[in-house]
Amino acid sequence: MSKVVALSALALSLAACTSEPPRAGRAPASAAPSPATDVAPSAGASASAANDTVWLDPAKLERGPVLHERLGEAQVARITRLQAAFAEVEPTPVEKWIDDFRRDRDPDGEIAIWEAMAGAYGTFTGARTLTLDQKKEAFGLLLLRSGASAEEALQRGAPAHLTREDAAALLALYREPPKPIGVTPR
Repeated sequence: MSKVVALSALALSLAACTSEPPRAGRAPASAAPSPATDVAPSAGASASAANDTVWLDPAKLERGPVLHERLGEAQVARITRLQAAFAEVEPTPVEKWIDDFRRDRDPDGEIAIWEAMAGAYGTFTGARTLTLDQKKEAFGLLLLRSGASAEEALQRGAPAHLTREDAAALLALYREPPKPIGVTPR
């Protein structure tokens, strides 16, 4: 069986909403499949009928190597704000977030994805009284949405704690086009 390496450091774990689901770098045991490009459908992958996206099980991925020895001061400040925005649902220390972004081909591009997610998450959670499970689910749905259409994120995310209407409203707040994770077979 061939191994797959995520080239996007914070891209390993578009994950199930009630576990520890960051966009990349850290894959929880119960992670949901992640949308990926640049890889043939094999080894636990499923192809999306709508496009060339292949859904991979994050548990079958390996972290990529460090590609950037250091990140700039502005990048670290942005990452620190992201970690704070998601700390309740993704309690990984900021040092780990920074290390994960150092493994990304395009740290600024990945940071921008996370910033769009944080904006949608903050708007959604700030306007509602939500349980921790609902917040985790919102986070997981945004992770899915960052790499797939809103429709596909709703289908694959199958909200259990949020109403379908609330989930659709959340996903509408994320206005960026889907950017599936790029992976390379090893």
